Amino acid sequence: MRDWKELSKLVSGDDPGEMNFTDCEELGFAAGWAVKNFSSQYWHESNKKDFIKHRVMTFGSRLKPEVIWKRALVPMNEYALQRNIHMTSNAKDLLALVLLEYGRLKDDIRGNEDNFMAAFWAGYTLNRKNSEGGNN
Repeated sequence: MRDWKELSKLVSGDDPGEMNFTDCEELGFAAGWAVKNFSSQYWHESNKKDFIKHRVMTFGSRLKPEVIWKRALVPMNEYALQRNIHMTSNAKDLLALVLLEYGRLKDDIRGNEDNFMAAFWAGYTLNRKNSEGGNN
């Protein structure tokens, strides 16, 4: 896994051609970054509801890579359309690449769920530019 500063620049950059993820940890970081991008917008458009609590986790569930994939990443575009949430072109590009790369790295993710989740929370937390509005 690359240094977090390098990953932050990569996932927040303007050139999707530059984005490539070498392992499940880098993908986890990018997924966390993408979810935070969307969570901030969701918070503003849904009467201050937390996206992960409101849409991703169900009562008694544990947040795992498969849950993030099925309940956060895959339906994100649909949620954006339903709630009139504006996603920047960078956010759309990042989401598209994360969705594609998830399929490619699926076996690596299954074998390293804890590493994926640690990197997911790192990307989510370090995406401070999208932390305004109380959705930290």
